[in-house]
Amino acid sequence: THISDCMQSFLVSSASTGEWEYDVDTVTDQPDQLLVEDIIREKLFLHLDKEIPYVITQDTVVWEENHEGVLVIHKHLNCRSSMQVSIVIGAGGRIIQSIVAEAKEDIECLLQRPVDLTLVARFK
Repeated sequence: THISDCMQSFLVSSASTGEWEYDVDTVTDQPDQLLVEDIIREKLFLHLDKEIPYVITQDTVVWEENHEGVLVIHKHLNCRSSMQVSIVIGAGGRIIQSIVAEAKEDIECLLQRPVDLTLVARFK
């Protein structure tokens, strides 16, 4: 379209010449731990209501590769009350299990390796 052509022309004419700051294969400059935290936060927002996703903090307890090459990630989800812990876990553990399953799939896709993800909701 005309607008996108104008925008492209403007950007090309405004760009300075020089070496690329990042390698062509670089997707982001953010560390993997931060990307994983964001994926988990996204799943919390998708599965939980109201203020709960906003107040949950995450602590990484384990981030290491095991002898089989699997990245083992254990995180604590810190809630402000025991009621919030119950809500995050859900009836029969269904909510936290869904969060783990969906986050694990996205993390494996992002990092291109198998992941063992454990999330523990706790009152802190």
